[in-house]
Amino acid sequence: MSRSFLFYSSLLFLISLITYDVYLLYLYAFDVPFWDVWDSMPKGTYTHIFDFYNENMQFFYFTISEIMYKTSNWNLRYFNFVNFAIYCLIAITYWIILIKTKPKNKVNVFPLFLCAIFTPMLGYNWLWSILVQTHTFILFFLIAIYWGFVKDGNRYSVYLFGVSLFLSVISMNIPLAMGGCIAYIIKECINCHKDEFYYCICKILKLITLLFVLFLLLSGVTDIRRFINVELSHNLLTTDYINNLSFYIVNSFSLFAFADVLRGDLNVVLLIGHFVVLLIVFIEQYKDKTKQPLWGILFGVLFCVCGVVAFRGGEVYSYDFSYIRHNETVFMLLPAMLMIMCLSKRRFIRIYSYFLVALMIVGVVKDIQSKRFEYFGELFYKNGCLCLNHYWNLKTMKDWQCTMNFPIAHGTGMEIGKNKRLSFINTIKTCY
Repeated sequence: MSRSFLFYSSLLFLISLITYDVYLLYLYAFDVPFWDVWDSMPKGTYTHIFDFYNENMQFFYFTISEIMYKTSNWNLRYFNFVNFAIYCLIAITYWIILIKTKPKNKVNVFPLFLCAIFTPMLGYNWLWSILVQTHTFILFFLIAIYWGFVKDGNRYSVYLFGVSLFLSVISMNIPLAMGGCIAYIIKECINCHKDEFYYCICKILKLITLLFVLFLLLSGVTDIRRFINVELSHNLLTTDYINNLSFYIVNSFSLFAFADVLRGDLNVVLLIGHFVVLLIVFIEQYKDKTKQPLWGILFGVLFCVCGVVAFRGGEVYSYDFSYIRHNETVFMLLPAMLMIMCLSKRRFIRIYSYFLVALMIVGVVKDIQSKRFEYFGELFYKNGCLCLNHYWNLKTMKDWQCTMNFPIAHGTGMEIGKNKRLSFINTIKTCY
């Protein structure tokens, strides 16, 4: 089978999946806010763009939200398409990193690997406009990997790397950027020869100094202690922490093809086995400069996933709902991880990588067959009704507290806004 046939058939599958996602987005994107978005209503000013939401800063979400508020009366249907466009930039950046990393005449199906981050399952997060924070978070992290690993010979690469990491932090939070920073320092130490020791140390010191100055400037406009002022939900050595971490990572390998099959203890066994495979490949490849961008992505993402599970208790509510939070970050593992394994010199590791690709395809097919978007549309509709109900009761009942169990009567409120494609704000004005 020719290399060009493998490449173009793989690319065709990726393009088909993206086209299907655009169709789903057009079909199900409407102006109904999810519950968390209600707490982040735009204010008509830019005075709050450095505020925190939990431990997340959300600078770019607040900024884009204010722009959408002024240009489209905060019509969240338009916001959803902006969110999807940012996600496409993530895929393009990842593609560039893979192209720069891919040795000639090797891994001719690499477009297939990007299917992981375009699975229809993630459409939930494209529709949830507040996750602009996560998508800009990932985008700037990948841009940082490009400057810090792919273009690290550029005179200004260390500064562009540091600034990109900082932008990823103010997009959301710290763990992914910390992982990328540590991966960069490890890379410099590995690549450093005796005659380049001073040069490598200077690059590391420049990065640390730049980040220190940027955070010092940030401290002048916001309380940056909020980044770490969160009580850990689980100790790192508890059974719950290990189970949640293994659930996140192992099920993400298969895009939830395992979701209704595996027991929690089996997830742990598979996770340990997978890390053993990664360790073997790392020992085999750690001096190969062409693969270091991929290892940078893996290290940063794993650091972030472990941090999120530790801070947020994994947020694994059930097998059906586990993908609701933070899994876009986990999916960033797959393209880099599969590329690294497919380029291994050991046959059993390459076979294992093909097995993971097969699971990924099964997961995509299951996503499509499950028609989860129909469920998501209903979920957003119900949450939109709750938000309108919340708004209405706060206006009419002085002592009322929202318990999320008073749906608006059928035939009013959100149906009007959905049918007329009104913005959320105009829907409130029209219906109430």
